Amino acid sequence: MTGQRQMRMLLILGFLTAAVGGCASSQVKAPEPSGQVMPMDLPGLAGTWQGTVSGSQGLSQPMTLRIAPGGTYSADAGVYTAQGAAEVRDGKLVLTSASTTGGQAAQRTSTAVLSERRLPSQVIQTLTGAGASSSGPFSFEVSRPKQ
Repeated sequence: MTGQRQMRMLLILGFLTAAVGGCASSQVKAPEPSGQVMPMDLPGLAGTWQGTVSGSQGLSQPMTLRIAPGGTYSADAGVYTAQGAAEVRDGKLVLTSASTTGGQAAQRTSTAVLSERRLPSQVIQTLTGAGASSSGPFSFEVSRPKQ
């Protein structure tokens, strides 16, 4: 009887392993890097990106980032706005502000990397970045459907 019992347990374990493996393969995958952003890709990053920005106190707020094909950007997050130059350097998007509002220092730089997440009906591009301002470090993540 113990031999039959062991055989049943092995069969049950086999079915459970197959079921768990099947469920894991159907989950949405984490963002995958889409490779380095090259200088000729800046026009491909042009458009409106939506997401959040978090400051040194850990508070986050909605953020809109607009990148122009010619290499400029504007960012709006609550009372804070920034405008400046966007360029690709060393495989990263570099945003250098020329003017700001909301009590922040005008000259500051942040960098971001591009990744993609594939969903069943579309591909989502995400820019994940960080920088520092007069009030401390900040981080942001904005995304949009791939165009």
